[in-house]
Amino acid sequence: MTPTLTSTSSLAELSEEAAREERLGHWDASAQLYARLFRSSLGDGEPVQAVNALRGQARVRREQGRYEEAAELADLSREIAERHGLMQEAARAVNVLGITRFSEGNWADAELLFEHTLQLAMDVGDDELVGLVCQNLGVLANIQGKLREARIHYLESIGSCVRSGSKRNELAIYNNLGLVCSDLREWMEAELYFDRGIEIAERSGDLAQIAV
Repeated sequence: MTPTLTSTSSLAELSEEAAREERLGHWDASAQLYARLFRSSLGDGEPVQAVNALRGQARVRREQGRYEEAAELADLSREIAERHGLMQEAARAVNVLGITRFSEGNWADAELLFEHTLQLAMDVGDDELVGLVCQNLGVLANIQGKLREARIHYLESIGSCVRSGSKRNELAIYNNLGLVCSDLREWMEAELYFDRGIEIAERSGDLAQIAV
């Protein structure tokens, strides 16, 4: 079945509504909308929206502390994406699974999943995802006290964010770089990264991030 323009537009609107509820922290409403999006996407033969809906449900369940449900949804998203040859979507599903394992304190599995995500993201040329997963690896290294390793991951993340044009992620990573350099007592480098983050925030109008 070939989806009509009307059905495709409706799916996009439903996806945005679900994402908006997710951003607001309305977990139950968001989960219901993502479930509806998944069913509608299957009916309209739209696998990309279907796997995105499953990832959305996985993120919501993770936020609710329902980690096994989140992991099952993320893995189902990966499986469907791979079946349809959607390797970029599969990579993003693996990243969600890694974040879920990280959230439940399973750092060893999280690291393996992030490394797998990184390889997949590089294979498909998804610079935005490369930046995100390098940031995840940096955070994981940082909380384990591997400060120099964390700095390397953050620097790799910055490069990918610049290529993808993801200013908000770039801002967060400069802040992380400043913090890890402070922990390393490399004050001049830390100040440089903090200043760069402030500059990006001022230029983009994201003043709330400066306060953070």
